[in-house]
Amino acid sequence: MEEQEVQYSFRIAGLITRYMNNSLDPLQQEELMQWINDDPANESLFKKLNSRDGRDHYLNGLNSFPAVNALVRVKDRIHGTSKVLKMRRRKQKWVYASVAAVLLLISIASWFVVENKTNDDELRYATESISPGRTVATLTLSNGKKITLDSIANGRFAEQSGVSISKTKDGNLVYQFSEQRTGVDNDQFNSIETPKGGTYQINLPDGTKVWLNAASLLRFPVRFSQKERRVELAGEGYFEVAKDKSRPFFVKNNTQEVKVLGTHFNINGYSDNTFVQTTLIEGSVQVSSFQEASDIEHVVLRPGQQSELNSGNFIVKPANIQEVMAWKNGNFLFDAMELSNILKQLNRWYNINVDYSGVPNLRLTGYISRNESLYRVLQMLEITANVKFKVQNKVLKTSIKK
Repeated sequence: MEEQEVQYSFRIAGLITRYMNNSLDPLQQEELMQWINDDPANESLFKKLNSRDGRDHYLNGLNSFPAVNALVRVKDRIHGTSKVLKMRRRKQKWVYASVAAVLLLISIASWFVVENKTNDDELRYATESISPGRTVATLTLSNGKKITLDSIANGRFAEQSGVSISKTKDGNLVYQFSEQRTGVDNDQFNSIETPKGGTYQINLPDGTKVWLNAASLLRFPVRFSQKERRVELAGEGYFEVAKDKSRPFFVKNNTQEVKVLGTHFNINGYSDNTFVQTTLIEGSVQVSSFQEASDIEHVVLRPGQQSELNSGNFIVKPANIQEVMAWKNGNFLFDAMELSNILKQLNRWYNINVDYSGVPNLRLTGYISRNESLYRVLQMLEITANVKFKVQNKVLKTSIKK
């Protein structure tokens, strides 16, 4: 329930900032008015944000950025070390609410600053042809045939091994049994790959749902075997695994394997990162390492925990679920994240090359929709840190403000 509350807070932040920008449509206007009327505290906050004194208060706070420091202090006080801590649910809820409140104010204040900031015409012109990512992927069938999914009509378009493959009106890829077969028949494999600037959802024949982030690939059998279900992942994917106690579900990448029976989890294993992160939302998973230097062969996660495999070493720590799930929910959420890792996300989503040679060693916090232009995202980052961005020949460069 906590995650839903946080996501709702983020949505309200977006509605308020769009109100300030005079860009609300009628339905959004109605939703915002309902939120204002639901609670006197909501109405009070909204009025403060619309007053000059209120704006100045939040702008001054953003310029000194105490919100980031407060957020880091909250995390340090609760998390302590990277060891697994047992937190009561009430305490967890307080942490999530605190983080949501801080990020809500950062989001709103960021929009105030961006709207009042002198336009950087050079940066705007250099990025105006760069669009945010969209729902696009390529499906490769077992016979090698490639299908660009955004170019085909909705409905059923292929069948393999008694499994029909169709595309829904929402743009999802769905595998369904068209006939029942006995025995093992899992020698045919398909793969779905998203490019940079792409994302896609696929429903596997067993009912498992998978969301792929940009620049990711999922390889899977058309029919799972009778004993187990195995897929391979490159990049990042969020899984909602259908429960089947008789057939465990395995997700493998180059460095690790995750074993589950039925659960929700996210794996971030991009090749340009030095680590692989597995975050458990619901259920239980076992994460095993393939690396010879691993000091621990496997770890078992509980909901709200994250394992990080780096150079053969496992670290288990409390997870920031909102940050992990932001991409699936259509947002960027940076929680004291290293600037270099933020730029990697922009590289994948906007399909822009990044020069990492001049990237300062900074950690930033911010929240913004992935549907926003690259220009607006870069503006948000510029106002939260002493950095300056420039795009030359479709290469994003970073420097310290002088």
